[in-house]
Amino acid sequence: MVVILVLAAFPVQAEGLTATVPMHHRQTGTYYVPVNFAGAAAGEMLLDTGSEYPVINEHTLGLLKAEGLVNYAGEITGVLADGSDVKVPLYRVSQLNVGCCCAVQDVDVVVFGGKTRQILGFSVLKKLAPFAVTLAPASLTLSNCSTESCHSGSPCQRRGSIGRDREPS
Repeated sequence: MVVILVLAAFPVQAEGLTATVPMHHRQTGTYYVPVNFAGAAAGEMLLDTGSEYPVINEHTLGLLKAEGLVNYAGEITGVLADGSDVKVPLYRVSQLNVGCCCAVQDVDVVVFGGKTRQILGFSVLKKLAPFAVTLAPASLTLSNCSTESCHSGSPCQRRGSIGRDREPS
């Protein structure tokens, strides 16, 4: 009976597939998810449900520009965790793959300077809802995944690396 209630709370979505993506747990208590930007850049992003937009750094932006996978969309004012406002450039990335392969098309991202930690924001997770975070083992289960461009020989194949963020231990 309990199973029926749980299933009723999370209806099956017919539009896409469900994917479970392993997360990397860091000593600082944060969780990172493997990502791939349409094959031009691959690495990890911090899972952060408190950030509306995904955050990329200038290095990743350069890789995406070189492949023609990103377009400037304007500038927005964001509020940082300390409450301060900051104006940042907004770009639209043609495709973001979370794990391999849960593809999201036309993702708006903000860009911070230098080698800023990259963040998988809530706007991507909303597109893949319902989603679930499991801590043991650390994984992210996503719904409504599109895999149409994530097959062997597709643009999802790795062509560059966005590297791993460094965190204090």
